[in-house]
Amino acid sequence: MSAASTCILYTQDADLARRVKAFLRVNAVVRQVTDPDRFEAVLQQNSPAVIVMDLRAKECRDLLERLEQDWSESLVIALGTPRSDPLREAEQSGIYAAEDLQLDRHRFQTLLGRAFSHLQLIQENRDLREQAKYGAPSEATRRVEPLLERAPAPSLPLLRFPRVFRRLDNVEGLLASIVEGVADAAGVTRVGIFSRIRQGDRYRLRAGLRCLPETNELEYRERDPLVRWFELHGHLASRANLAYVATQNQRPLLRRALDAFGAEVIVPLYARGEIIGWLFFGHRITGLPFEYGDLERLMILAEHVSTVLENALLYEEVTLQKTLAETLLKSIPPGIVAIDEEGLIHWFNPPAESVLGLDKTEVLHRSVESVGPK
Repeated sequence: MSAASTCILYTQDADLARRVKAFLRVNAVVRQVTDPDRFEAVLQQNSPAVIVMDLRAKECRDLLERLEQDWSESLVIALGTPRSDPLREAEQSGIYAAEDLQLDRHRFQTLLGRAFSHLQLIQENRDLREQAKYGAPSEATRRVEPLLERAPAPSLPLLRFPRVFRRLDNVEGLLASIVEGVADAAGVTRVGIFSRIRQGDRYRLRAGLRCLPETNELEYRERDPLVRWFELHGHLASRANLAYVATQNQRPLLRRALDAFGAEVIVPLYARGEIIGWLFFGHRITGLPFEYGDLERLMILAEHVSTVLENALLYEEVTLQKTLAETLLKSIPPGIVAIDEEGLIHWFNPPAESVLGLDKTEVLHRSVESVGPK
């Protein structure tokens, strides 16, 4: 279980972006960046990463200099015109590779495969350094146990989260109000909800507060390693407790997810025995790190949100089915009168009004005898 390989493509050329995405469709997730002002923000969410730079793009030379200074762990592949000055300069700057803009599929895929393998070694080395710093997982666990014993009980701010939300016909509006309530109760600067509407859908950001612009572009399939990790482990992921994750290859997966959301904590949401989504939390408004008691409170909040979200998704599904049923009944030529077991009229379609010569507003929720001998 490992993080999906991510390739950041910086270009304003739509045709080049289409070809790169087609070549790497199976091998990696390609995130295109067109705005130079957002380049470092996207890189921060996915670092370290393989970066494909179009040397014709705006401010490309300045960005290459910043990559060399501040993002040395990322691997840069420059694309330019053969024998051109920008491509020669890029080759001499010490980047990972320089290639012709007219990409050859097999050569490009092979090059990216080697780059991703190299990047994996960099991540493993970083994890080994962290493990050496914090010690073995068992030792880290022993060090944290005294802190758990002294953890305080949940405090009153949790009570600020509303247990009952007023009914909203717009589910998106309901989720937005949930996010605001969670942010207020948890005392954090950023909150977001990822969920899927029905089985087989992808997990997407449904509502958020102060989320990064790129978060709206993120999608996760049911078989995504992050979803599978939550299914297998069933607990939250916190930036502060990555050192206590026993399996070394799981840390890059969780670190990349936290970076992608701009989050400090991710809490899974469960309903009907399966993952329906997750909540992510940014920094506390005080700027202080989360403690053990804070993480417990976030788990309690997530349980409340799971219930509300499950009901919201169920309401959304029932509303859709009701709309489809009403559309079908209205389009059926014969007159239809729907009556419950107590003889009350609950549906009266337009053909029935014409046949019986009655207005539905006169007979709805009244006894069937009100229709008369007709």
